[in-house]
Amino acid sequence: KALIYFSDHGEDISLGHDINTFTPDMTYIPMYIYLSDDYISSNLLKYNYLIKAKDYYITNDLIFNTVLGIININIPFIYEPENDITNNNYDNNIYKFKTLSGKKLLTEYIYQ
Repeated sequence: KALIYFSDHGEDISLGHDINTFTPDMTYIPMYIYLSDDYISSNLLKYNYLIKAKDYYITNDLIFNTVLGIININIPFIYEPENDITNNNYDNNIYKFKTLSGKKLLTEYIYQ
């Protein structure tokens, strides 16, 4: 009923994927979520949160919580609604997102 696709990292076409020649293009990772009509009708609130979040920032570090949200699993002390884009409590604070193994704030590389 649901499909999530994202790559594990971005690329700079001219450089490939080399951490020693890191560029901002490497922080942009496409992500697609497909939901069936049946899923949407059964989970309309989550669907609406996803539509609201379509331009939010997310990193693939947070995908675990989003998958739990999509499949409606809430494991106490593990599931973090603030890291699930299907949840109204998703924290889109741009200053929490990091790259380069958590060493650099993503804000240093976002195109303004």
